[in-house]
Amino acid sequence: MKEKLGNYIKEISVRNKLNEDIPVYSVTNTEGFCKNFFNKDVTSNNKSNYKIVPKGYFAYNPSRINVGSIDWLRNEDKVLVSPLYNVFYVSEELNKQYLYYYLKSDIARQQIKFYATGSVRDNLKLSALYEFRLNIPSIEKQKSIINKLNKIVSLIELKQKQLTKLDELVKARFVEMFGDPLSGKYKTDYIKNIGKIISGATPKTNVDKYWDGNIKWITPAEIDDNTFFINDSIRHITKEGYDSCGTVIMPVGTVILSSRAPIGKVAILSEKMCCNQGFKNIIPNERINSIYLYWVLKQSNQYLNSLGRGATFKEISKQIVENIKITIPPINLQNKFADFVKQVDKSKFIFEPTLFINFPML
Repeated sequence: MKEKLGNYIKEISVRNKLNEDIPVYSVTNTEGFCKNFFNKDVTSNNKSNYKIVPKGYFAYNPSRINVGSIDWLRNEDKVLVSPLYNVFYVSEELNKQYLYYYLKSDIARQQIKFYATGSVRDNLKLSALYEFRLNIPSIEKQKSIINKLNKIVSLIELKQKQLTKLDELVKARFVEMFGDPLSGKYKTDYIKNIGKIISGATPKTNVDKYWDGNIKWITPAEIDDNTFFINDSIRHITKEGYDSCGTVIMPVGTVILSSRAPIGKVAILSEKMCCNQGFKNIIPNERINSIYLYWVLKQSNQYLNSLGRGATFKEISKQIVENIKITIPPINLQNKFADFVKQVDKSKFIFEPTLFINFPML
């Protein structure tokens, strides 16, 4: 029999009223708790309004849990998180790692989608999390399940290492053929001369008729360091929503580049779609191969971040992107490199791990 999660967890909302010098953390979908990735200017000297997360407690951003950004604190005695986060502790009858695996599963994601509110991002209040239902066996049985899942996770991590080695192979081939992506063997040119740069926009979030249509609409949160081709988006907008905000439907082959929070995430569209204002995207012309451009930008992440401007959130503007110089080899060499990348990408299917574990026992 499934039980309500609210019977086993309880909110804790303790502010850093004494303004103690406690490290500020974020919770991401890939790393869990990690030191805040925003620039140092974001973290104000006054941290009195930040929430304290003691060791062993869970925390999540209500608008990011839909992509798996939730974790419990394992290694620090206590950290601070944004006031926007929800923090809760777990009773002794529920193993924290058991709950963690459940909350990262497809089953939990379905419940998040069901209970969440909000037009653009699924926003999950803690009161809604209380309503989640799951099987909670004895502690001994929970530990047995955890041991099995730990073995699965170890296999996934091994496969991910193998995928990383394949990426390193592509990087080595790139350097062998072209040298440095920004100043290599061949002539350089401005990005504005090898493609059209466009951004996006967001329809009003409080107008229901603008949302849940059939036009794909992507945000930076949907791509990560391993994204290559992308064919769908989490949210879709209607024709009315599209017409209302000035976003643009981009063709297949467009190279999308996140321009803020974070800067430098890159992917190639394998389906037509539009985006929000968090991108500066490049529609390549006949001088540039999309796959070649993808790898140029992917290997230039540090440089792209150095171009960011802004006191609170660093961002690169359309003008900045247009005036970035990159190496432009002959198109036949770009195409040869792209063919090599495609062959390596086929090999990845052998090792491709399941990123979200499915838990029928939960």
